[in-house]
Amino acid sequence: MGEIILVVIGILMALQINNWNESRKQSTSEKEFISSVKNDLKQDKVFIQLIVELIESRIEAYKVLNSDLPNLYDNDRNLLDSIFHNYFKSQRTFYPISGSYKSTASGNQITVFRNKELIQKIIKLYNSTYDRLIDNGQILDERWAFLSKK
Repeated sequence: MGEIILVVIGILMALQINNWNESRKQSTSEKEFISSVKNDLKQDKVFIQLIVELIESRIEAYKVLNSDLPNLYDNDRNLLDSIFHNYFKSQRTFYPISGSYKSTASGNQITVFRNKELIQKIIKLYNSTYDRLIDNGQILDERWAFLSKK
């Protein structure tokens, strides 16, 4: 009878150790995921800032063209060409970095993470907000390609 109790205790201890180990792995995986998404978002922010700078220079070019085009055409074609070049330089569209999110979501690991509020915000960002940005970016790229040819 004592041997059976020892075996049962051993099995229960093994199960407890296994549960603890799985919980530790899950916690580590969640921390790595959040860190990776944070790094992706930092890179996205840098790229967005670059795009904003490019757009601001194009806005300034547009303002000059809108206010002074006839004068520039008649008196300073070199400056006009430079402004047009600045205005029509290649389009930069924001496409987010989503590798960390996609790899974790495709493995379905994300559903067992404990920080539900943060995970829901990340899911919304990548599956809703970023999807709309990507769709709008593709439309913008198509329009820009069409206008640039004109």
